[in-house]
Amino acid sequence: MSLEAEIRGFLDKICVEIGFCLPPKDIEMLASRKQYIADDFIREIFEIEGLNPDMELKLFRQAKKIFTDIYGNEYLGSE
Repeated sequence: MSLEAEIRGFLDKICVEIGFCLPPKDIEMLASRKQYIADDFIREIFEIEGLNPDMELKLFRQAKKIFTDIYGNEYLGSE
């Protein structure tokens, strides 16, 4: 599976599981990257959603856990 497909799958999963359903243009922008670091990536998703991740720690941890459960660590990228 391509990196872009992996990220699209992750974004679909957080849409279903925690309600972070991003607009298509934001999905395109996020899915076009070559690497992802969980904390930075999740923070950016929160900002797109209009939320402060520092004020929504439970949701932040939940989204980060989904990322690390899927990818096995906090980094995803092409080598």
